[in-house]
Amino acid sequence: MKKLVILLFALMILVNVTLADQLEKGSTIEVSGKKITLKGVSEDSVVVSVDDVSGIIKEKETKNINGIKITVGEIFFSDVLSQADISAESLYSCGDGNCDETETSDNCCNDCGCKNGLECNDNRCREKPINKCNSDIECSDNDSSTVDICTGSPKECKHIGGKICEKNEDCDDGNECTKDECKNFDCFNTKIDGCVSNVTVDKVNENNNKVDNKTGIEKDVDNFLKERESFMRRIINFFKKIFFKGD
Repeated sequence: MKKLVILLFALMILVNVTLADQLEKGSTIEVSGKKITLKGVSEDSVVVSVDDVSGIIKEKETKNINGIKITVGEIFFSDVLSQADISAESLYSCGDGNCDETETSDNCCNDCGCKNGLECNDNRCREKPINKCNSDIECSDNDSSTVDICTGSPKECKHIGGKICEKNEDCDDGNECTKDECKNFDCFNTKIDGCVSNVTVDKVNENNNKVDNKTGIEKDVDNFLKERESFMRRIINFFKKIFFKGD
């Protein structure tokens, strides 16, 4: 039973937006978007204003002022410092969809709306942004390849899609082994089976030329060595004939 009482008490605190504070004369607090100011202090009463609505409340007394339930606790009054314990609780719940007696466009436009063509944004009445369009028809760009819509806040035209190509030449990807086509303003590059591009052939020829060049150099070296060997043999044979002629 004791736990149930504690739970109910906690729920009451959560349901009601309550603020208790020790305020000095002239200080202000805010509850549910309303400014609560301690405007005057005497020995047994205070003057409290909620926005621009004021009221006199005695010590240990509770009053409703401009939609706020205010309770005055201890009052301390002196020539040097004057202050009072103030508890403030909102009597309405902004955002519940009902524009109560104490709610207005100024303190709860979420429930009461706005006047003079203003728009409720973050519970404040503000100037409406100017729309650049009002319907999809106004957004036509005369391009059959785009979807034209009027959207956003403020509203403006959006063009979804668009032409990537108009003819097959616009889709040339520089690869001879693909079939380049423009269909419905979009490019399609389809690989051609069995095709060998000139780029590939050129690379093969380049590699072959490197091999051929390397082989040619090696042949030249071999020929040079053979000729040198033949020359040396001729010289040796010449000296043999001179020095070993008699033999």
